[in-house]
Amino acid sequence: FNILSSLNVLYTNADCLPNKLTELKQLLKTLTIKPTVIAITEVNLKDAKSILVPDEFVLDGYNLHSVNIGVKHKRGIILYVDSNFTCTEIEHNSKF
Repeated sequence: FNILSSLNVLYTNADCLPNKLTELKQLLKTLTIKPTVIAITEVNLKDAKSILVPDEFVLDGYNLHSVNIGVKHKRGIILYVDSNFTCTEIEHNSKF
């Protein structure tokens, strides 16, 4: 079994995921191959008037990992990983 041969990734720059979450859920229903990882950048609203929390973005069948969701002046990133895969989040602080 070669993990890379079965790894399917879906990426998008959402430019405000709350407005597009329903569309994402509909897209996932139409795909014949379920993505192993869904990576989404620019999740937060540009001029956030409300604070977002990761729980608002739960997708059935996926574990959610996020960075800077609801953080002012940050756009936020979400990674969804198929719940059948074991995934460990590692925090790395870079000086770059």
